[in-house]
Amino acid sequence: MTSRRFIRLPLMAFLTGILAACQQAGQSTDTTESSVQAGPEAKPGLALTNGRLVLPVVEGRPGAAYFKLENNGDAPVTLAGAYIEGATSAEIHETRAGSMARIESLEIGPGQAVLFEPGGLHVMAFELSSRLTARRAEGATEPQTELTLTFSDGDKLSASLAIETMGLVPAGDSH
Repeated sequence: MTSRRFIRLPLMAFLTGILAACQQAGQSTDTTESSVQAGPEAKPGLALTNGRLVLPVVEGRPGAAYFKLENNGDAPVTLAGAYIEGATSAEIHETRAGSMARIESLEIGPGQAVLFEPGGLHVMAFELSSRLTARRAEGATEPQTELTLTFSDGDKLSASLAIETMGLVPAGDSH
């Protein structure tokens, strides 16, 4: 009986370890928030969530990207540029007191979160490809494109942007 106990204890410890690893690997993330942290080129400690590209109602006008950028690192970072797949160019802009101006760089301190939202900071997307569309075929996944942020030291952070059309509420969205 003692030999069985010696076999049973290590076996139980082994199975407990496997179960714990499976639970960690199977933990789901919040699907209401799209988040990117530490991709292959990502700056450590940065997170980009709730990314969306809003297409203009009038073809030929620029679109705008909105998202939340958090610096969870222990040092400040300086955002220096943006690229949106499907746009000829993209620029960081800020609206203040009713006028919009290009921002060449933006420092984000440790522990700071910056909102890119209508009426404030945003990324303008110019000369949009006709392939960028908010419409989706029956059963297709949500239309997306990719945003890549570049920092002053050359590090990058990329994330998917949901595609919407200005003035239209996406299907299933109640606000």
